[in-house]
Amino acid sequence: MKNTKLTIIAAILLLALSQVSCESSSQKVVSAQQDVIEANKDLLDANKALQQEVEAFRKENIEKILANERRIAQFDQRIANEKSDIRAEYKKRISELNDKNSDLRMRMDEYRADSKDNWENFKSTFNQDLDSLKSSLDKL
Repeated sequence: MKNTKLTIIAAILLLALSQVSCESSSQKVVSAQQDVIEANKDLLDANKALQQEVEAFRKENIEKILANERRIAQFDQRIANEKSDIRAEYKKRISELNDKNSDLRMRMDEYRADSKDNWENFKSTFNQDLDSLKSSLDKL
């Protein structure tokens, strides 16, 4: 009796599982299309978030670059009354710092985010270069 009940229960479970797992091919296509639509939406959302992050970073760092330009101009004015040999050395250093600052600005303006990994690499390198320039300005 127990074996018969177990056999009947097992048969019912197998039948139920086979009915549940059998999806028609048209249902599978619709399901796959919905998955693709959702994946595309997620991708667009991720790209939009990345672009917003890039723009916020760009605005923040353009302000830092402009501040560097002001500091360089102020220092250039301060050394105007120095002796010519000292002034020449400072002018050379100021020119180098100005070139680095201009290079940073150009890199920021030209950067186009294409992937999260590339963005993280760019951001890290850019921040290091900007910090290095700021340190050089502080030493000057």
